[in-house]
Amino acid sequence: MASSAVTTSRAVEVLHHRGPARMPQWTVGSAYLVGGRYVLTAAHAVDYRQALGADERLLVRRRWAGEDEYSARVVAAGTEQADLALVEIDDPAFADAVTPVRWARVHRDDPRTVWDCWAVGFPAFKEKQRAGGSGVKLRDSVHVGGGIKPGSNRVSEMLELEVTSRPQELSRGRSADSQWQGMSGAVVFAPDSDGGHVAVGVVVEHHLPEGVSSLTVAPVTALAALVDGQPDSSAAHGARGLLVVGDPDRWPRLPHAHAPGRARADLTTLTGAPRAAGNPAGYVFDAKRTQHVNYRGTDDHVHELRSRENGWEHTDLTTEAAGAPPATGDPVGYVFSAESTQHVNYRSADGHIHELWWRKGHWHHTDLTTTAGAPPATGDPVGYVFSAESGRHVNYRSADGHIHELWW
Repeated sequence: MASSAVTTSRAVEVLHHRGPARMPQWTVGSAYLVGGRYVLTAAHAVDYRQALGADERLLVRRRWAGEDEYSARVVAAGTEQADLALVEIDDPAFADAVTPVRWARVHRDDPRTVWDCWAVGFPAFKEKQRAGGSGVKLRDSVHVGGGIKPGSNRVSEMLELEVTSRPQELSRGRSADSQWQGMSGAVVFAPDSDGGHVAVGVVVEHHLPEGVSSLTVAPVTALAALVDGQPDSSAAHGARGLLVVGDPDRWPRLPHAHAPGRARADLTTLTGAPRAAGNPAGYVFDAKRTQHVNYRGTDDHVHELRSRENGWEHTDLTTEAAGAPPATGDPVGYVFSAESTQHVNYRSADGHIHELWWRKGHWHHTDLTTTAGAPPATGDPVGYVFSAESGRHVNYRSADGHIHELWW
């Protein structure tokens, strides 16, 4: 099964068994599935080594909807100055390959803060007793958000993520420990101009003097040199082809160059949707916190571009709604909030007005002209809700120049 969206469920743990002679024998770090079977984490989570010993083991653990552990190997590991490591899951039991994330770089000369950054990891302060008192503790996830100020850590060439929530400070007697232990390896994302998310760095350290809310982040720009510097093995070749790292100088630059409050996005490119043959129309579904743009494609199907928290996605409504004929005119859509339904109306080649309507996850089709015994339309319809009477109304022009209303 393939997963396309950048979601919190792609956050995983990297477990490194360092052999019986080394203490601690096990180390645990955070990581993220960045594409295919590849996982990005911090290099120190694998002791900065690509070749592990015969008595060592590397596992990737995913805790969502159960708890699964998969064997893995190191494809590339950096140094303290480039604390990134790329790990490949080589366990045949892992079948949930994911589409690659996109990358971006932080422009260090820009004085503006990169806001709405986030990461999911597994720090030690989230350890708690499992239900039932088995004695084995559960390390839960934490989802942090915050901002990156481009001017911080310029000498070390690291980034600094200032998070908006923080754990309780440890007592002075444990001042050498960090509350964030285990968070290293968590991939940090930032919003892009297309409504999605791009990876900008990996959490590598919590420098105690900087305070509890400051995390040091290694920029992902070092990933390009790290992957390109590996021998031409099948794993390294696969990583180059799949992750499309390329030249970081050609990556999107954050903060965005557009004026505050304004942005631009090519929704067709972003979603892989077919080209439009007519004009779009949009509406908002407030209860679902989604945006919807409908249009007629060159295939005469009615298409929807929908924006959710994870970005934009495409749906062919003509295909989804069984029995819906091709469109001749441009569609129009609206939400009936009282019933939590969506409605898209359009004109077909025979002049009939059709409705595609959504309820509880499914699209349906109704021929409104046939249902109402109405005359054919010459122009495109418009639709709206009369909330005071819980009514839906669709208006259109017929060949004799009359305006007709369909309502129910």
